[in-house]
Amino acid sequence: MKKVTVELDWDTVDNIVVDQLKETLSNLEDDVVHRQTSDKVELAQIVFEYDKEADCKMLQEHANAFKIVLSYFGHTA
Repeated sequence: MKKVTVELDWDTVDNIVVDQLKETLSNLEDDVVHRQTSDKVELAQIVFEYDKEADCKMLQEHANAFKIVLSYFGHTA
């Protein structure tokens, strides 16, 4: 396998990181909604806790943490 070296400027790296943070935040928020609205418990739905309320709380806490990190970088969710 050939290796390829790529040089990125800091703005590009920052944009990649911010995009990934925003995408993960969006996924966490989707998980909260899906977990709250679903009556059936499937293992694929469970992210942190088997208990629905505890899982939703943990998901929301993680989403809030991503919002804080994004604000540190000068971005909004």
